[in-house]
Amino acid sequence: MSETTLRLDRPLKMVTICLGQMQTNCYIVENTKTNQAFVFDPGDQGERIMDTLKEDGMELAGVCLTHGHFDHVMALPYLMEQTRS
Repeated sequence: MSETTLRLDRPLKMVTICLGQMQTNCYIVENTKTNQAFVFDPGDQGERIMDTLKEDGMELAGVCLTHGHFDHVMALPYLMEQTRS
């Protein structure tokens, strides 16, 4: 399980996580001033995505999908459930 963090030259931070059996890249992009984050392609392991957000003090602001292949969307229902009030 690899995780890569990239600090950009703006108030942004990007974290890459490889998820699931297909090791699909999932990207978390955080605004470091507001701590709000968008998750791109939540392929699997929704709990792991939420743990990564919580560990870094991020709040899930939304989810973006680049396309609808199963290995890029499997954690979407879990993440949607976590954001319900």
